[in-house]
Amino acid sequence: MSCKKIIFFTLLSLGQIVCAQEDTLRGKVPFSVSYYGNTLVHKGFKLSADWILLEIKKTKIKKKRQKVVRKRIYTSPNIYYYKHVKSHDALQLGLDVLSRRSNNKGWFREVGSGYGYLRIYNVGDTYTANADQNSVANQKYASRGYFTVNSSFATGRKIQLQRSSYLTPFLRLNAGVIMNYNSSFLLNTSLELGVRFALEFNPKRGKYRKIEKIKDKNKK
Repeated sequence: MSCKKIIFFTLLSLGQIVCAQEDTLRGKVPFSVSYYGNTLVHKGFKLSADWILLEIKKTKIKKKRQKVVRKRIYTSPNIYYYKHVKSHDALQLGLDVLSRRSNNKGWFREVGSGYGYLRIYNVGDTYTANADQNSVANQKYASRGYFTVNSSFATGRKIQLQRSSYLTPFLRLNAGVIMNYNSSFLLNTSLELGVRFALEFNPKRGKYRKIEKIKDKNKK
């Protein structure tokens, strides 16, 4: 079964599970699963969680209309894997800091930055020179490790499934640098298409700082 089919059925199953839950993202740490396309074409997947640190809520009241905008700061531990056919497999552990702005219609925009440790495993045979420099040996599971720096932009929308349950499909573009790659660096881009969700077993996100600002233009 292809990677795209696996991700499709995973997202479909999550949608059916979440519909039966009464917990919401308000009290739980949301998880995310996404299709991860390295350099847009090499297939993989990514798992992450969003841990909120700060929320700023701005309410603007004008005549009979009210506009609410929320800005939240998250830390997001994540892991992703992708396969570069006939070249290598890659696995990364990372931590991002995300700034997400959302409105009362459910739409959001997000920017972020982060760091990670990337491990690249060679596909096929890898040979290394022996100590005598006169012969070579086949090295199994040959790999290399790199530190990475990343920035991202994402957008999406929260979809209400029930009174207290919803999913958030999103699209994210990542651009970063792999450090010390062949004594230099390598530009690294990827595209994510995924969904954020909360289930009954998700951990509670606990207390965090909230700031609320209200601007009433009807008052003089």
